[in-house]
Amino acid sequence: IEGWFPYVLALLFLLVRPEGLFGEKIIRRV
Repeated sequence: IEGWFPYVLALLFLLVRPEGLFGEKIIRRV
């Protein structure tokens, strides 16, 4: 039951601020 909690938490974090993790790096490379 606890297996889905960290997965959902990480997924929500990526949905809330995807640019903070990958967006900036991708934009800088472009």
